[in-house]
Amino acid sequence: MPKRRNLIKAALTAPAMAMPSALLLSGGDAAAGRAGRGGTLFALYTDWLSYEAEIGTTFPDLADAETSASERGVRWSECPVVRAVLARQDALFGAQRRALYALAASPGEGLDDIAVKLALWRRANMEMTARGFGESWDALVFSAYDDALALAGRTALAHPKDDAMRALIGEAREKC
Repeated sequence: MPKRRNLIKAALTAPAMAMPSALLLSGGDAAAGRAGRGGTLFALYTDWLSYEAEIGTTFPDLADAETSASERGVRWSECPVVRAVLARQDALFGAQRRALYALAASPGEGLDDIAVKLALWRRANMEMTARGFGESWDALVFSAYDDALALAGRTALAHPKDDAMRALIGEAREKC
């Protein structure tokens, strides 16, 4: 386990939340290179996704730190590594929330901007799963999101589970 602890320490001392959008914008998304606010909104979208991915990496680190503390008989609240991982999570959640609100506060100047905003709405909406929508009206918003991505040529931003959501809407339509 010492290797894992060294990885945790390295992750905790890494530069805090560098904005990855410049790298992602140069990565070939055709619409991201367009002039205007679309590039800025897309940058905020990619920042949010980057924070989401980084947050996901902290959960195994937290579990390892808690296990290590328990094995040593140290309360989690008194373990500096546990506290450091929790502080890192808090910082990432805060950065992610700020990216989301910055995107929401930015006025859209066209269909592309609306598609980017709705793509983030979809990524952030964890209640929509293959089992169904969190609320019945989510089907309407999902449909608008789906249409906006298609009309803006942004289908690459679609969520991996969107096909299942479309199938649910199709099944509901058949029952009506």
